[in-house]
Amino acid sequence: MEANKIVDWAHLIGVIAEAGLTYASDSNDLKRYGVIKEAAQDMLSHYREPHEDLPRRVPNGENKIYLTFDDGPDPVYTPQILDLLKKYGITCTFFLMGERVREHPHIVKRILDEGHAIGNHTYTHPYMVLLNEKELNEELSRTDEAIRDAVGFAPVLFRPPYGLLNQGDIDLVRARGYEIMMWSEEFEMFDWSFPGVDNMVRLIEEKTESGSIILLHDGGGNREETVRTVEKVVPLLLERGFHFASDYLEQSRNEHGHEAAGTAR
Repeated sequence: MEANKIVDWAHLIGVIAEAGLTYASDSNDLKRYGVIKEAAQDMLSHYREPHEDLPRRVPNGENKIYLTFDDGPDPVYTPQILDLLKKYGITCTFFLMGERVREHPHIVKRILDEGHAIGNHTYTHPYMVLLNEKELNEELSRTDEAIRDAVGFAPVLFRPPYGLLNQGDIDLVRARGYEIMMWSEEFEMFDWSFPGVDNMVRLIEEKTESGSIILLHDGGGNREETVRTVEKVVPLLLERGFHFASDYLEQSRNEHGHEAAGTAR
């Protein structure tokens, strides 16, 4: 079997297991999904080298949290999400796929015009661990070019598709001037699996704390549940005193002792 098919199946099995563990209702389910997750991780270990731990939250004493969206822009769901963010007066971060930026540059412009941050999420959403250096550079460059054509600059933030990468990928991405933004592991909501709006709202309410990075998706399929989750959970978190931020780049570089930089290259 080709390596990409093995990784594809192993990753799919793994995320299904993770989703099951996230929303499991009893101990038997936890055991079953735990076994499945271990098997998937063992399969992926043959293709994923060990790498440094990347930050999964943003330490701060200001009750800041970071709501992020991957895989857009989408002509149906991204505007609906933007409408809600505007309604509540908050800013977030969107990680954009280059091929979708090419199709919907006007949505990227709206994202920027309304004060949100953007990041590179590759052009075609590949498994980075299977790409050689030339292929990865092409994925990054084509996305930068698409975003630059849409809004006049290329972003500094980067998020790896599926969260899969190795140390070589990290080194290459950083050498190109990107800051990598992952997400808090408890906040991969698996919204693409339709876990239910109430389940997602409950989980976000229960686990959000200062510095949390929440991962949702505005593109890649039917995102009706995601839109409804945003509509319900944002006012609840605002009532609890959380502040939605889009300054990850500045916070991250200050945390590591670097001079704070802008959001574009």
